[in-house]
Amino acid sequence: MSKEKYILIAIVIILIATTCGTIILAQHYKENLYLEAQKAVKEENWTVAMGKLEELGNYKNSKTLVENVGYHYYLKLGDEKYTSKEYATALNFYKKAELAKPDDEELNKKIAHINTVLENIKTENNKRKIEAEEKHQKEEREKYEAKIKERQKKLKEIEPVIKRTFYKIDFLENKSLNARIYDFYISPDIWYGFNYDVKEDTFKLAVLYVQLKTNEQYEASEYLYSTKIRNSKNKSILAEYTAFGGIKTK
Repeated sequence: MSKEKYILIAIVIILIATTCGTIILAQHYKENLYLEAQKAVKEENWTVAMGKLEELGNYKNSKTLVENVGYHYYLKLGDEKYTSKEYATALNFYKKAELAKPDDEELNKKIAHINTVLENIKTENNKRKIEAEEKHQKEEREKYEAKIKERQKKLKEIEPVIKRTFYKIDFLENKSLNARIYDFYISPDIWYGFNYDVKEDTFKLAVLYVQLKTNEQYEASEYLYSTKIRNSKNKSILAEYTAFGGIKTK
């Protein structure tokens, strides 16, 4: 027999020995794991037992033991979650336990009780949500009413000045065309007697009056662009707001 054949045979023997050794070690490990799982079951240490049995897979009667241990394991987890008031999680664990023992009367009572608890919580949450919404609506209504009162107060304060200053006021609104025209007519004799600052203040007063009259339902800029002060004799524009020039007066 040649030297090469001796070497090949030696390699084959080593491989067989290694493989056998690995199998024996694996078998030994699984047997020890199985014994540990059985011990954990005896001690009712369901968490440890479950972990070891799941690792064993199909070894011996591990699958059968998993079903039995699973019942106790999930039941224990369910009880823990129920105690900590994590009801939805508890129900989930109880239902997993139910798969192993669907006819367990005590377990079914726990499931029914938790369903009632969860339904009551849902009802209570809905009630709180409705109460919170009603409170919010009341607060918003009160804010709105307070704002209306404030507007009415301001309007009452400036109306005498508006009536003394302007000859006529035209409010033209076309909501379908989104068009608004607020024209304030003033005697040219009065207008040309004002200096620039008074003219500017008069224009701002007219804009404020429009805002209060329409309950501030539009953007502030829309009031500025829609308001004009006109000559009561020829209707020419005496004051208006322009994009680049601000308040422009004559």
